[in-house]
Amino acid sequence: MIEMIFTIIFVIIVFVIGILTKRILYINEHVQSIENGLYIFNDNFETIKSIDKTSDFDLGSGHLYG
Repeated sequence: MIEMIFTIIFVIIVFVIGILTKRILYINEHVQSIENGLYIFNDNFETIKSIDKTSDFDLGSGHLYG
């Protein structure tokens, strides 16, 4: 009878450790992915802003709107 109680306690402890470990690993994996996505977005956004600021387009006298 005592072996059965110890076995049940052991299985419950292993089950709880497994759930906690899965939760920690799952969260850390997605945090890194989200941070990577935000870094790429920010890099693209800064590139677009710099292109917008350094525009050297001029309308000459030969254009319809010039």
